[in-house]
Amino acid sequence: MPINISHFFLLLILFSSITINVETFAISKTITKEDIYLRTTFSAKKQREEGFTPRANVKPWPLKIPLDWGADPYNDRNWRYQLNAWRMTDPILNEYFKTKDPALIEEALEFAEDWYHYHFIEKKSHPFSWYDMAAGIRAIRIAFFLDMIQRGIIHINEERKKNIISLADIHISKLKEDKFINISNHGLFQVAGLNLLCQIASSRPACANTKDFIERKFKEIISGQFTEQGVHTENSPSYHFFVLEDILIQLKALEGISNVESIIKKAKSISPWLVFPNKKVVRVGDSGGNKKDISAFSTDAKKTCMNSGKCFLVGDLTASGYAIIRSIPDAKNQSMIFVTGMAHNLGHKHADELSFELFEFNRFIFVDSGKYGYQKDDMRNYIVSPAAHNTISLQNKVVPVKSIKLIGSYLKPIQETQDGFQIRGTVSKQPFFTQERSIFYNPGKKLRIEDIVLSTNEHTYISSLHLAPDLDPIVKDNGFRVNFKGGFLEAKLISNDCAISKIRGQQDPIIGWVSVGYLKMTPTTVIRASCPGHNRKIIWDIEFKNN
Repeated sequence: MPINISHFFLLLILFSSITINVETFAISKTITKEDIYLRTTFSAKKQREEGFTPRANVKPWPLKIPLDWGADPYNDRNWRYQLNAWRMTDPILNEYFKTKDPALIEEALEFAEDWYHYHFIEKKSHPFSWYDMAAGIRAIRIAFFLDMIQRGIIHINEERKKNIISLADIHISKLKEDKFINISNHGLFQVAGLNLLCQIASSRPACANTKDFIERKFKEIISGQFTEQGVHTENSPSYHFFVLEDILIQLKALEGISNVESIIKKAKSISPWLVFPNKKVVRVGDSGGNKKDISAFSTDAKKTCMNSGKCFLVGDLTASGYAIIRSIPDAKNQSMIFVTGMAHNLGHKHADELSFELFEFNRFIFVDSGKYGYQKDDMRNYIVSPAAHNTISLQNKVVPVKSIKLIGSYLKPIQETQDGFQIRGTVSKQPFFTQERSIFYNPGKKLRIEDIVLSTNEHTYISSLHLAPDLDPIVKDNGFRVNFKGGFLEAKLISNDCAISKIRGQQDPIIGWVSVGYLKMTPTTVIRASCPGHNRKIIWDIEFKNN
């Protein structure tokens, strides 16, 4: 979020003109480690020796005060946010809570004071000075420092106290600005920071009438974060877990705000649907496929038994944007399909409507390309495009994410038969084309994908199927075969005028990659059917067989 420079300097003028009476500061809460949301990749010792590393995959950056808070040594937006969220204080404060050595608090406090000096004494600024989420996390740290000062855990002179209280007042006032609060998960950190800071500094004039504002903004944020079914709306299962587990459960600074517990309970009940039988999180949107060991399905999970006698769990979250069919947890051969049609907002969204991931014979068969990262580069452009997903794209034309209307869900309720399940949806990607997709799924037996694409213009439509990286398909004139442990699949394309190609790890243009970590990709094979026309059908018939 770019800083409003004129507003920033108004803040400078305002707070440089205030005479702060440190005696007006009062405490109404004692802060614990659980309140301040500590994260770390290095120990404090290693950070002192090597430098700042907010993520394991970036090189250490020297931490020598005074810091350049506007630095961008790696052309990395996430790194800049982490720097200005004072994440270098995390390993130091983690060590404090182990040893109770007050010198560690003073070591961490130096970074806060240096940030203050850079912005309010030297009067410098940069695009991440007031990045929304960073401001919220800073407010939590400021509350902790004030608590330590007031309770006499650390002793600093009156001038330094004045600067820290000024820093608190500045953050309180900024976080009380209605338009500054982001209505995404970032806003939860902002509300939490304001909540904790005004619990600690309740007598500060800036905290007057804050409680009603916090309650109102939390309600506004959370109503946009989760659907009525309890599904997180930012188009990515990983962010369901992030917001639920890393924010709502662990961000204790939110305590005291109404409805937190009921929201957590509903979101927890949804969590098992977002994880494959091998405990990998579904890679839809900005999800990296990390492992998640979650609790069992609730006893009211819907179970459907077919003519074969096999029973499956049906996760009809189509009102929210997801459709899931999966084996019961104790089945010998596990199957699961996850289809997405979510479009509530642009947060972490890819152009992946009506795409899917498929798990059969206890392994992944068709995969999504996953998260990659937030670097603005060619790979990021690819990963959010339809070409990186198991859906329809266009040859030599990029269909942008913003071409999708944000209507919530493009899926219709799951239909059940005695021999399978039908998942259907329609999405309009104007001015390009409209896609109607019908997926028939008989777990472990059959998958039929039928697309009707409609356009007033001639296109070459691309129907993509991304295989798991270890699978090597044998391409035929009208389809392909894939062998794997325990079985194989035969896929036929029911369209005579389409050309089938096999691409893996191509660089120009980028095609056939899957994310294996932040900014880390590995080649994977994608089968692409290229089909010309303006109104037409594209049908894949896929059968699974045991060896």
